[in-house]
Amino acid sequence: IIGGYDLVLDGADNFATRYVVSDACTLTDTPCVWGSILRFDGRVSVFCNGPEHDGISYRDLHPDAPAPGEVPSCAAGGVIGALPGTVGSLMVTEAVKLITGTGTPLFGRLLIHDGMAMTFRELKIIPDPDAPLVTAVDDGVSDACAVPSYPTVSPAELQSRLDVGAVLVDVREPWEREIVSIPGALPVPLAELQAHGADALPKDARGRDVVFHCKAGSRSEQALDAVGPWFAAREENAAHLDGGVLAWVQDLHPELPTY
Repeated sequence: IIGGYDLVLDGADNFATRYVVSDACTLTDTPCVWGSILRFDGRVSVFCNGPEHDGISYRDLHPDAPAPGEVPSCAAGGVIGALPGTVGSLMVTEAVKLITGTGTPLFGRLLIHDGMAMTFRELKIIPDPDAPLVTAVDDGVSDACAVPSYPTVSPAELQSRLDVGAVLVDVREPWEREIVSIPGALPVPLAELQAHGADALPKDARGRDVVFHCKAGSRSEQALDAVGPWFAAREENAAHLDGGVLAWVQDLHPELPTY
């Protein structure tokens, strides 16, 4: 697909996609404008194959993907609403420069934006002379650190699971529950589960199957990461709500608010 285009703007929210896009751009000699955001911080660079650009790619910036849970997702870590606009505008500026052949694109340079301090600084990206040549598209995530696949429960199946004794645990923050909540869900923020594991679960959840839920499904997977070893050693089962409370509202209660 990328081979049929002149330019790629990569604003992906996961590492696997970033590696796939980077490799495809390297193999097709397609310039890639890359941007990343988290909380108040943003990063922008331009990658391009070829000696005139030092052949720098995303893999020179991040040779290996981090282990699951090492870097918080936007759903868990949060992003100030204005930051995507700031970084997106910078990416578009780089794209216009590349299309028109004007200015000095961010080849080999990493632009770092600190929204809290309202500063910009620049780092030079050095190509790794020992890095293996890119010969195929790879997501950069090894089997050893691939995200495990957890059982899911659809919104339509949720009530039947609760009717047979399962406990629903809401891992969102209190302000989110004030907007919309699933009746009967026990509140246990994700941070408590990550800090204390299954010990953070209320007594009502002990000895029973547990279904975790969050806004859209990302944090509930992280909750399963935190309590998985405890459930693996017991007879109880753990799963999470597919699509989170947003899917529950959309499928079963469209009259309720979302966010």
